[in-house]
Amino acid sequence: MSELHDKGEQIYNRQILPQLPIDKLKGKIIAIEIKSADYFIENTVLKAVMLGRKRYPQQKFYDKRIG
Repeated sequence: MSELHDKGEQIYNRQILPQLPIDKLKGKIIAIEIKSADYFIENTVLKAVMLGRKRYPQQKFYDKRIG
C-alpha cells in the first residue's frame, strides 16, 4: 500500500470514524486531506475531492466509502 493510503486509513480509523454518525453517512464518500486531517463528505469521489480542493488546492486527498 502507499503512504497516502496508510496515513489516510490511520486518520480515518483513529480520528474521524469515532465521531461520524455512520448510520446517516453510510455509502457516502469521504475525502481526507492528509496534512491537516480535515475531511469532506459527498455522494461521489469527484464532489468530495473538489470540495476539499477549494480549501486545499495543492494537497492530495485520501478517499474511501463510509461504512
